[in-house]
Amino acid sequence: SAAEINQALLDKGVFGGKDISREFPQLGQSALYCVTEVHSQADIDRLVEILAEVTK
Repeated sequence: SAAEINQALLDKGVFGGKDISREFPQLGQSALYCVTEVHSQADIDRLVEILAEVTK
């Protein structure tokens, strides 16, 4: 679930996306992520790596 993924991210020191599963049930288990100019490419790459790891 989005909540489980967010917890796994938090366990690794990364804040996850906003769980939008309740607001948009038609999307199933979903989260909304936002990156801005304050996030480096390395930050984004780390998020992608951890997401790939925790969603296996």
